Amino acid sequence: MPHQYNIELAGQQIGTTKLEFADPPMGVVHGKIKFSISESPFQLVSSHCVQNGIKLNTYDLTCKLIDTQIIPGLKIFKPGGTELKARGSSIAGMDPNDFHIEVYGIPHQIMESEFRFQASDYYSKKG
Repeated sequence: MPHQYNIELAGQQIGTTKLEFADPPMGVVHGKIKFSISESPFQLVSSHCVQNGIKLNTYDLTCKLIDTQIIPGLKIFKPGGTELKARGSSIAGMDPNDFHIEVYGIPHQIMESEFRFQASDYYSKKG
C-alpha cells in the first residue's frame, strides 16, 4: 500500500498525499492532495506563487483553477520525516478540493524502493 506523505509549502504543513500514481521511466509520481489548512487551496497556492515570482501554466480566477510550474518551497516528507529528494514539485487543481501534486526527477533507485507499488501497477498495465 502507498504511504502517506506530508506536504509543506514554505515551511508550513498544508496537507498530505499518498502519491498513488507513477510514471517510473520518467521519474515522476503524483497524487491527490488532502489539505489540512482552513483557507482556500487556490488562494494559498496562487498567493505563494505570485509573492515568490513562480510562473503559472494556468490561472483562472473565475473557476479558481491553477496549474503551477515547479515551486521551490514545496517539499514532500516521507513517513518518519525524511524529505523525499527530487528535482521539484508542482500543484494543479481547482477549489474547493480537487488538487494534485506532481513530483519530478525521482532517481531510479528511489522510484524502485519507495514507490514499488505504484511502479508495479504501472508496469502491469503496460503488460
